[in-house]
Amino acid sequence: MDRLKHAMLEYHERSKHRVGGYAPGPGKLDWATQPYPFRVFHGAPRIDLPLAADSLTTRYNELRCGALPPARRFDLS
Repeated sequence: MDRLKHAMLEYHERSKHRVGGYAPGPGKLDWATQPYPFRVFHGAPRIDLPLAADSLTTRYNELRCGALPPARRFDLS
């Protein structure tokens, strides 16, 4: 067990981020093996949603300070 613990701690030291820089990465991304970020259910209709953020009028400070706007219904039209 001591050998496994030592190997784990050694790996952690080699791979962690530090104040002076990020941990070393793989060097490049293999885009061909990246997962598709959206779930697809074959046979189910696909609905393209509009970008609702374009119609928001609430500013960040209003949210941060607790003055939340009233909830409103989301409409696809």
